[in-house]
Amino acid sequence: MTSKLLINEFMFNPSVSGDPDEFIEVKGDASTDYSAWSLIVVDGDGTAAGKIDNVFTVGVTNSDGYWVTPFQTNALQNGTQTVLLVKDFTGKAGDDLDTANAGTFTSTPWSEIGDTIAVSDGGKGDPTYAGTPVLTGSIINGASRIPDGTDTDSTSDWVADDPSLAGIDGYGTVAAAGTVLVTPGAANDGTPSGGSTGGDTGGSGSGGSDTGGSGSDTGGSGTGSDTTTPQDLTIQQINGTGYYSPYANASVMTTGVVTAVDTNGSIGFWIQQSNPDKNTVGSSGIFIYAGKTATLPTVGETVSVTGTVTNYSGTSWSKSLTLPEINLVSYTDTGAAYVNTTPVVVGQGGLTVPAASYLGDLTQAINLNTSTASLSPDTNALDFYRNLIGQVITIHDAVAVGATASNATWVVPDNGNGLLTPTGALQETADSVNTQRIELYYDSGVTPGSAISAEVGDKLGDITGVLTYYNGVYELVPTTQVTVLHTDTPAPVTSLHKDDQNLLVSDYNIENFNALDPANADRLKQVAQIIVSNLDSPDVLALQEIQDDSGTTNDGTVSASQNLAAIVKAIADAGGPTYSWAEVDPTNNASGGVSGGNIRSVFLYNPERVSLAAPVTTIGDEELASGTFKNTRLPLVGTFEFNGQTVTLVNVHLSSQAGSSELYGATQPPVNHGGTTDTVNNRIAQAQYITNYVNGLLTSDPTAKVGILGDFNDTEWSDAQQVYANAGLTDMSNTEDPSNRYTYIFEGNAESLDHTIGSADFASAGKFETIHVNTGSLTGESDHDPSVTLLAMTDYNATNGAALSDIALASGKTAAVHSGSTASNISVGNGSRLALYSGSTASNIALASGAKIDLPELAWSSNATTTLTDPSTLQITNGTSTYTIGLDGAYDADFFSLASDSSGGTMLLAEGTPCYCRGTLILTDRREVPVESLQIGDLVQTATNGLRPIRWIGRRSYSGTFANGNRDIMPVIFRRGSLGKDLPHQDLSVSPLHAMYLDGVLVPAVLLVNGNTILQAERMDEVAYFHIELEHHDIIIANGTQSETFVDDGSRGMFHNAGEYDVLYPDASPVAARYCAPRVEEGAQLEAIRSRLNPARRKTTTFTPLEGYLDAATHTHVRGWARIPGSAKPVRLQIVDNGVVLGEVLANQSRADLGGDCGFRFDIPGGLSPLERHVLEVRRVDDHAPLAHVPWMMDQTEQKLRQAIVASAPVTPMDGCVDIVTRSRISGWVCNPATPDQAVILQIVDNGVPLASVVANGRRPDVARTGRPMLCGFDVLLPGGLSPLTRHVLEIRRTCDGALLGEPQIIEPADTFDADMAQGIARAVAAADEQTSDQVLSFLLAQVEKLRQARADSKSGSAQAALGAARRRRGMATPDTVQRRRALVIDGQHPMANRDAGSQAVLSHMAALEALGYEVSFIAADQMDTASMLESLPNVSVLGHPFFTSVEDMLRRQANSFDVVYLHREDIATRYMALVRRNQRKARVLYSVADLHFLRLARQAAVQGRPELMAQANQMRIAEYRAALQADAVLTHSETEADQLRRDLPQASVHVVPWAIPAQTGPSVDRSGVVFVGNYAHAPNADAARWLVEEIMPAVWAADPTICCTLVGAEMPESLQALASERVRVLGHAQDLGAVLAAHRLSVAPLRFGAGIKGKVIESLASGLPCVMTPVAAEGLALPGDLQDLVQADAVTLADRIVALHNTADLSGLVAAGQAYASTAFSTDAVTTALAQAVKCHQLELKTAI
Repeated sequence: MTSKLLINEFMFNPSVSGDPDEFIEVKGDASTDYSAWSLIVVDGDGTAAGKIDNVFTVGVTNSDGYWVTPFQTNALQNGTQTVLLVKDFTGKAGDDLDTANAGTFTSTPWSEIGDTIAVSDGGKGDPTYAGTPVLTGSIINGASRIPDGTDTDSTSDWVADDPSLAGIDGYGTVAAAGTVLVTPGAANDGTPSGGSTGGDTGGSGSGGSDTGGSGSDTGGSGTGSDTTTPQDLTIQQINGTGYYSPYANASVMTTGVVTAVDTNGSIGFWIQQSNPDKNTVGSSGIFIYAGKTATLPTVGETVSVTGTVTNYSGTSWSKSLTLPEINLVSYTDTGAAYVNTTPVVVGQGGLTVPAASYLGDLTQAINLNTSTASLSPDTNALDFYRNLIGQVITIHDAVAVGATASNATWVVPDNGNGLLTPTGALQETADSVNTQRIELYYDSGVTPGSAISAEVGDKLGDITGVLTYYNGVYELVPTTQVTVLHTDTPAPVTSLHKDDQNLLVSDYNIENFNALDPANADRLKQVAQIIVSNLDSPDVLALQEIQDDSGTTNDGTVSASQNLAAIVKAIADAGGPTYSWAEVDPTNNASGGVSGGNIRSVFLYNPERVSLAAPVTTIGDEELASGTFKNTRLPLVGTFEFNGQTVTLVNVHLSSQAGSSELYGATQPPVNHGGTTDTVNNRIAQAQYITNYVNGLLTSDPTAKVGILGDFNDTEWSDAQQVYANAGLTDMSNTEDPSNRYTYIFEGNAESLDHTIGSADFASAGKFETIHVNTGSLTGESDHDPSVTLLAMTDYNATNGAALSDIALASGKTAAVHSGSTASNISVGNGSRLALYSGSTASNIALASGAKIDLPELAWSSNATTTLTDPSTLQITNGTSTYTIGLDGAYDADFFSLASDSSGGTMLLAEGTPCYCRGTLILTDRREVPVESLQIGDLVQTATNGLRPIRWIGRRSYSGTFANGNRDIMPVIFRRGSLGKDLPHQDLSVSPLHAMYLDGVLVPAVLLVNGNTILQAERMDEVAYFHIELEHHDIIIANGTQSETFVDDGSRGMFHNAGEYDVLYPDASPVAARYCAPRVEEGAQLEAIRSRLNPARRKTTTFTPLEGYLDAATHTHVRGWARIPGSAKPVRLQIVDNGVVLGEVLANQSRADLGGDCGFRFDIPGGLSPLERHVLEVRRVDDHAPLAHVPWMMDQTEQKLRQAIVASAPVTPMDGCVDIVTRSRISGWVCNPATPDQAVILQIVDNGVPLASVVANGRRPDVARTGRPMLCGFDVLLPGGLSPLTRHVLEIRRTCDGALLGEPQIIEPADTFDADMAQGIARAVAAADEQTSDQVLSFLLAQVEKLRQARADSKSGSAQAALGAARRRRGMATPDTVQRRRALVIDGQHPMANRDAGSQAVLSHMAALEALGYEVSFIAADQMDTASMLESLPNVSVLGHPFFTSVEDMLRRQANSFDVVYLHREDIATRYMALVRRNQRKARVLYSVADLHFLRLARQAAVQGRPELMAQANQMRIAEYRAALQADAVLTHSETEADQLRRDLPQASVHVVPWAIPAQTGPSVDRSGVVFVGNYAHAPNADAARWLVEEIMPAVWAADPTICCTLVGAEMPESLQALASERVRVLGHAQDLGAVLAAHRLSVAPLRFGAGIKGKVIESLASGLPCVMTPVAAEGLALPGDLQDLVQADAVTLADRIVALHNTADLSGLVAAGQAYASTAFSTDAVTTALAQAVKCHQLELKTAI
């Protein structure tokens, strides 16, 4: 008879660490092939429901009829799942059999189901399948059919298996109470168990456990009885020659000397043979477990012991060897004399531990607990120690190689035997596991004295004790007191230091860190101190194991922002920088590590030195759920910018080794969990994934600096780490001192689990160092050590004696030369930087003006000086240290200045060429000409050599940002007459080192500054310098004074146009500079000149001190602050321009930043002309005491000399018109009727001063159509514009005779339209009679039209764009402007967030457009009279009356100014699509359907039986689809609707864009009742409300009459208000919807028809309110499995669900799931990302078209 094939036993979740030996057993006929059958495991957890996790093909049963899957390690999941035994299976692992996550198979790839069983962990909504019995509770870990093969299709068929795997070899033989033995491949054993009898609850070893073993608790001298005759055996015979006693469970008698007694915990004693057997294999010592009531013998007694042998295995041991022991029945003292057992010495002078831990040639894993092999103590350490187990041993000169933890200290004998590092660590290598290590365990029942505390390097002297074994570790339990000689080693500080050339990067696993936990307060300070003091505040910190803000509380929190903020603050408080952070929140409970902690990797970076090039990202997301990164932290990728270069860092924390077996365990070779390919998420696969990613980056840029850093959880010689090495990547630890290469100490072995691995360019640029601040220390804050990498971020880098030579550094380039290296023949150009480190040498260095030499290791001092010991040797000294630079030629000392670099070093600045400022009048053969207007070849007048031609003119400009505060650049201003004899004849501005010719010598201008008539600017907006070079150095006349020309002393390179000289004079050979007169920079002659030029100062009264600054100066105003210390009286100030007082101002405005009313602002009447240089001073009225930052110089714009034309009677008639007159532009047309083909030359005159000349020959087709000439137009762009604060009378005159074109054009000041003018116009209107009213009305309407259009042009930017385009076409300087991107949103009404979901959606989308960089404008087609600001979006411009009368008017006035036009809903799209296409030709048109209205109508027609609605639906479908086809992109909120649109309109570009739902507060315990929210003008909502009250709630009340219902929403009709009753509240519109939701237990969405995403559902879930809904309401929502049960189809099931949930005490799980779903799917980031795709498609299309 054929047996039924059954699932007979399973083990999913053993309690053994690492989840080993998982399996499923099948029972059938003996020795039968069942290969047509398969076992499949179907997931039931959350969104993974229905997914096939595992597939096993059944094979041939054994002779007893059983077949078992291969043993699995952590491969069968522990949650809800269904196991099916199916025939002819055609699917595969990963297939989804339940696409709706509803608990019903949507596909069945098999022919029949033979058997099923399911387990459930109780997760809300987790489905099981096929109607199978569902096991719950602890039985879900593993179970057997009891009796064997029983099948009644009931859960009673099953009994729990022992989760400790008792019954499987190596895991024990007695099942725990209430469980049965685990019997894979054999009959299930249903023998009831009460647990092991006579067992010891202790065990030996670390973690505070005792050192005894198991056995009866009935022992003691002379007590107990045994009916079995004991065998008389030696201890060696009992122990045997293998890995377990061959006499287990046998009664034995043996004799030995007591060597140690344990009086605590596992009470008993050790005995050892006095005379070992001749066989040297097998220990001669053993532990006797006596029990708590026993009387113990004394050490040295010889006793005869009777008892039962056991191979003890602790309850927590996993894959460990057993420990032979004897459970004592009785013992007797033999009466022999006291014996002092001689210990075996291990180490020097005794036995040598073999270097091999076990056999190295194993081809497959073996279990020593079942091995029959004999020990080989001479060949491997496992057998060596096993051969001494229970015996007394001694080690000499023990040294700690690990910090004491739980009374256990790892030590090595013989002072380390020369193998310890300078830090005292014992390093593990690929070839050595350091078998001489042994764990010293303090057992208070054995070891005298107090427990010790030792750190790495501490000396413990000689130690004697008994050797025992605990959970895979051999332990030495001292029998004599141990003393510790502490070695005090200061915590190291990194020797690598950041500077302007070098970026400091650190990697640090700070171990499960939560700064918000008060228990971590001291640890937080310690972490901060390590980062600041020991790591030198790295520029970028790659941290691992940062917990979320709720720590280990498993409450759904994933954000770590508060935790990170606390860490950043602590670092700043410790003296470090204020870091920014970058991270990606992990999926809840998906990253492994401590439960609930959601540990993640994070970048901290110092924004003062480094910037994040783009938001950080994680890689491997697709492998998180079940692949390579399952239960592991995803690698975090960030690209950082520093010194003009980038580095990409991959912050990793790979799979843990938790679950690995011990070195001396029963499994050999030991299992390295995650270190082989046995598991999906192994570190080898992770390494390959990361390497592939890095290789992808390097394919794009082979020179990219890419670093992978973090906790790899593997040593450098592991298979996983070799993946990186084989890919050509470099482990940076290989570049540091080998003795320093470790970051972690495990069981006394120092090893590197943390690494920094770099690409070729990363490695060549880096120096690496591990900082041992934690490992081996009792006070370490983490179990890992940090490391630092110093990256040279320069274009050139010379280290380790290399030479850097024969290069030219262009602007922005950098180079560094380190100690021992040389720099030679290097040209350092303007804007470039050469760093020279101490110990380097530099020769033949060419320095252009603007070049920088950084001396990072020459500490900056304000007393630092530069000295030319000879013209080509420069010494820089700070008073204690000196650096010498060999230059490429002769330099002037004035060429150099010093400043501090950003890291405390010294920066040498090459600067100082003399120049003239713009506007300086140079005397030529014609007249005085502005220096900027001179040309090469012009003849200039010299002081003594007549007229000489200009050979070259140098040009250079500086921005105020660069120049301010740099006294080597700020101009010196000579006031008119300051040099005597009324010279200069107007103010003269020159560079500081420009020399004036006085008394026969040249004197640098800066040496003549007297603070009165000769000033140096303190601040400026910008300055342009010009210099003239003649054939030889000479004296010329500038503003009437004598000063020098340019001489090339190696400084030509400072000019922007230096390259022009080489082009002009390619054959010119360099010549030494020769000066035309002596240069005086000190001495009596200089003092005499200064005395002569300094005016006599009259004595003034001493006034109180003055504080203050001029903060800003423009052509229209100045502002700043001033105050008298200690006085509240405001200061009166005088504003002076070029020596002329402009006005006074009182400094009494509020300045919150200064804590008082001391600010001022002075608006300059009429503004300052940009055509003149302005030297502004602000001084106290009383004594002319100046503020800081004055004089403030504003350079003039370029100008040409012009003379106004005197008007006379026109010689010939003139025809024309002035079309445009603004402060920046004048245009029109003009021609001479008599000579129409000759262009007219015009002059533009402002207030009598000529502004410009223009030839009127521009194309004017409009004029040509009237019969006039085509080329007659003019368009003048005024340089700098006209001041808005003054009245301008503009005249356009013909140059030849001054004839005026039209009337003078008057532009009034900007503030002319005041109250008086308004009243005057009002009076004029009131006075208008019938005859004049038409004229007045026509005039006013014309002005309104002008204002409307002007405002439209201003808003759209078209006027500014047109002006800028015109300026660019003419080659005129145009201010750089950020390209504006504008978006227009058109809707029917103004959105109100609390009114409907459509409003929320359009507001959310406008916010997203702003986030994408668009300037957003909004217009409501049906509410043009309402143009108030949108409260939630204040930056959105709302368009309407009075400036625009309609949408059509707005589109026309702002034609072609929008980049994106967003049309909300079909009616808007239908009305305005054509107008948008006509007037906004460049715009990307987005059509937001909100929801497909035709679907809603069709469903309403079906529900309500209304055929007329179906006809409307068909018409609406045509309209909606037409709009979709006309738009560039279609936006919908629902994936369901998107699918329909894509199916029906494949040519349409459809995008799913949600809207943002803000996070809300969770529910409180006192909520009650259900609430329905909707806008009742919406037919689906009105229908739903009536269905709720009339059908659903009566079914609810039948089960629970206490549950009330509330209807809330706008536009509530009377018919619905009439539904109010005692249990139905009708509230109508609610101002505070949040308060309404907070008062209810549930919300309900009983929609029977409708379309699109339902805002009421999302808002409810986001507020922590579970929402019971219909499938229509849930349409388009990808609800997770936890929320699926909220969806019910009919009134009865809806009512049942409402009652069940309302009366459930704890809804927290449902609430958390709802909020998590809403916060993810409807977040601001999700909206912005989705909308960006809709816009981005357009940008890509444009690029493709181009």
